[in-house]
Amino acid sequence: MATEIMSALERIWPMDRYGRLVNRADTGPMPEELLELCHDMTDTALRRFENRLHSIYLTGEAAWDWPAPALFRIVLRDDSLRRPDMDFGGLQALQVRAGHVLSHPVEVRVHGWSEVRDMLSAPTRLQMRLATSSRCIAGPDLTLDLVPPEPDGRAARALIADYTALIERIASQAPRIVNEARLKRLSRHAAHRTLETLFALIMDKEGVYTECPSVMAGFAAMHWPQRRHSIASCERVARDGVSLSLELSSFIDHHTGWVRSEVGRRLTRVS
Repeated sequence: MATEIMSALERIWPMDRYGRLVNRADTGPMPEELLELCHDMTDTALRRFENRLHSIYLTGEAAWDWPAPALFRIVLRDDSLRRPDMDFGGLQALQVRAGHVLSHPVEVRVHGWSEVRDMLSAPTRLQMRLATSSRCIAGPDLTLDLVPPEPDGRAARALIADYTALIERIASQAPRIVNEARLKRLSRHAAHRTLETLFALIMDKEGVYTECPSVMAGFAAMHWPQRRHSIASCERVARDGVSLSLELSSFIDHHTGWVRSEVGRRLTRVS
């Protein structure tokens, strides 16, 4: 029990003396395996986007506690994301992982410059991720210009604002997906975002921040004890994903409806 508590505490974000979250990303030399993965990602993105590419970031747990699931964020210089840009993320994640012997999943997200502009006026999901757990691996480093966020209501709103639209989009896609790798990727994403959203709903009350699924699930279970089974299912799918489109649809039907209701109440209350 003591070991589990210490492990959980290590995944609570440190803050500076002003109560702002610090960037946990490691700035020291990378392990050779991770360095090769980053070089592969950078070379491929440069070939694909050429002059449209602004910068690339290693985000999440892999940026500060390798080996761990790796998420690369690609920022483009132009505003409009084209369908091939969005498809590139999923395809490239598979290709990069296929070229390396890894025990954890790899994901790639592509962001347009409009998302960078949005960060200047209010907290956004992209700003939160770049400011708290990202390491620039290519291009001008946007993290150097970001004001560290606080785990408050504004940050929480940034993390939950697009949750319902995301889940509805995945739900509409699920029946048509037959590729197992894509199903696993989408289901892990939906479950992780569900845990993240639940934690964001209580983040300002707790006054802490984490990106660890098990810690988010623990906090959520304390606040919604009647939903412990649903929260445990989210944690499992966030880790393992599902292999069938019917399983993904079932997960969305049974475990996200109540979360969307909570989000709706929160956004209505603060609007």
